[in-house]
Amino acid sequence: MRKRATSALNRKWGVLGFGELDIPTGEGWWRDGFHGHQWPLSYFPQVDFVASEIRSDVKVPWELSRFQYTLWLAEGALLDPEDSDPYVRLFETLVDDWTEANPPGWGVNWTVAMEVAIRAVNLLVAGAVIYDRLDEAFRGRFIRLLDDHYRFILRFPETSDVNGNHYLANLMGTAVLSSVLAPGAEFLQRVEDFALEADRQFEVDGSHLERAPVYHRLCLDMVAIVAAVQIATVGTLSPRLRDVFARAVRFAEFVSGMDWILPIFGDCDGGKVLEFGTSPRDFSALASLGGQDGVPSQDDLLIWLQAIAGRETFLDEADDVPLVGEKSGFLRLGLGGATAVMRVGAQGLKGRASHDHDDALSIWLRYRERDIVVDRGCHSYTLDPALRESFIFSGAHNLVQPRGGRRYDGRPGSIYLSMRGAPYCYDTGLEEDGKCPSFNGAIREVGEIREIRRQVRAVTLGQGVEIEVCDTWSSDIETELNWHFGPGIIPKSEDRGVIRFCGDTALQSLMVDSAEFETEMFEFEFHPNYGRTEKCRGVRFLVPASQDCRLVSRFRLGFGEIGSSE
Repeated sequence: MRKRATSALNRKWGVLGFGELDIPTGEGWWRDGFHGHQWPLSYFPQVDFVASEIRSDVKVPWELSRFQYTLWLAEGALLDPEDSDPYVRLFETLVDDWTEANPPGWGVNWTVAMEVAIRAVNLLVAGAVIYDRLDEAFRGRFIRLLDDHYRFILRFPETSDVNGNHYLANLMGTAVLSSVLAPGAEFLQRVEDFALEADRQFEVDGSHLERAPVYHRLCLDMVAIVAAVQIATVGTLSPRLRDVFARAVRFAEFVSGMDWILPIFGDCDGGKVLEFGTSPRDFSALASLGGQDGVPSQDDLLIWLQAIAGRETFLDEADDVPLVGEKSGFLRLGLGGATAVMRVGAQGLKGRASHDHDDALSIWLRYRERDIVVDRGCHSYTLDPALRESFIFSGAHNLVQPRGGRRYDGRPGSIYLSMRGAPYCYDTGLEEDGKCPSFNGAIREVGEIREIRRQVRAVTLGQGVEIEVCDTWSSDIETELNWHFGPGIIPKSEDRGVIRFCGDTALQSLMVDSAEFETEMFEFEFHPNYGRTEKCRGVRFLVPASQDCRLVSRFRLGFGEIGSSE
C-alpha cells in the first residue's frame, strides 16, 4: 500500500501492459502518451475515438481518466493520518484539473458511458475515504462532478440488441452513485436494475455471455462491487444478486488453475474497475469472497470490498470443482496439479462474437503455477488492424488448420474483423474416470478439412502427470498443428517425434505419434496482458493431405523420471 501511495503521489501510473506514464494535466488528458495522438475537445458523439487511420489506442487516455490511482492516494492518507495532507491535496488538484479539461459530454473521456461509470466509482470510493479531510468548497465541486457522471450515464446508456459488459458497467455506475446521490427508493431500484441485467448476462452455467474469461472477471468485479455497496447500505445481499455472484465465481473456479489464475480465451484487455496492480487473470480475491477457504490472495481488492461491505465473505461456503466437466462452452479437466481447458461452445454475446477468436478446440494447459500451453493472447484493438487480426485468427491458437493459412476469414465487426460465424463444436463428451479423466469435441467441416475431433485425457505417472491430446481429421490439403508454449519454455528437437525442453519449466517432454509429419520451431509474441509483449516459442507439426490424419501429442509434466505411459 505504501508503494502504491508513493507512486500515486509521484503522479506515476502503469497503463495496462504498455508501461508507465505521468498522470497528465490539461490537454494531456485527451492524449495517447505512448503513440502521440491527441483527440480534439469535441462533443462526444463527434469524437472518432477508434481513430482507425491513426496509430493510437484510446484505452491510454481512458485508463488514465479512470482515476484508479485515487484509491492509492486514499490508502496513503489512511496509512499516514498525521501527514495525509499531500495525498488529499493531490486528490483535489487532479479532480479539479480533469474537470476543467473535460467538461461534461465533451472530449474523448465522455465517449463511452462505461468509462464514465468506472471513473465515477473510483472517485466516489476514494472520495468517501478522505471526505472529512477535503476542502469544504471542493466538496461541493466534487459532488457536482459525481452528479454529472450519474446524469450522463442515465441519459446515454450503452444499450444494444444484445447488451454486454458496457451496459452492465453503466448499471453498476448508477447503482453505486445512487447510494450517495439518490439514497432510499431510487438506490434500491438502481440495484435491482443491475441485478436483473446481471442475471440475464451471466448464463445458467455461470459464464458471462461474452465467453471470454478475463472479461468474465471484469464483469464479476462489477457484481462484487454492487454487492458490497448493497450490503453496506441495507445490511444484506438480495437473493438474485447473491445467486449471480455465486454462479459467476463458480464458473471462474471451474476454468482456472489451482492457483485461481484464469486462462486466456478470446480478448483480454486487462481492464478492471478497481486496480491494485495484480494480474487481470487473478480472481483470487473474488474466490475468497465466494467462501473459498485458504485462498492466498495478493489482490487488495479483497480488503477494499470487505471494508466497503463490512463482511468477510459474500457466500457461506464454496463448491468443489469437478475433476472433469463442461460449462458454458468450455471443457475442463484437472489432475495432479495440471489443468487443461478447451473452448468448444458457440460465439459469445449470443453469436455476435464481440470478443471471440477462432479458437474452437484450442487448449490452454497450466501446471501448478505455470502456463505450459497458451495462445498468443490479445493485442491492442486499434494500433494495427493486420496485427490485431493475426491474434484472432486460428493460427494464434493450438489447433488443426490449413498449412500456412487459417480456418475462417471473419466478418466485419464494430471496429475491424470479428469471428462471428467461426466454427464451433457440434459434439462434446466427458469421461469421469478418476484415474484417467478425459473430454472430447468435434467440428464437422472447416473448408477442405473435415471431421476434426480432439480427445484430451490425463493420467498420473510417477512424480508427474501426462496430458495426451489425440487429434484426428480428414483433409484434401496439407494441414498443421501449432503448440504455443508459455514464457520460459524453450523447445528443442531431438529424435523424431520427441521434443525436449530447456529453461525453468515443469514440461519435461512432448512426444508426438503420427504416420507422417514434419516439425518446425517458431517464435511468437505472447500478450498475457493488453499492451504487454513477451517473446515465446512454439512447435509446428506439418501433416500431408490424407483421409485418415492422426496426431497424438503427449505432454509430460513434473520433475524427475515420470516413467512410461503404458
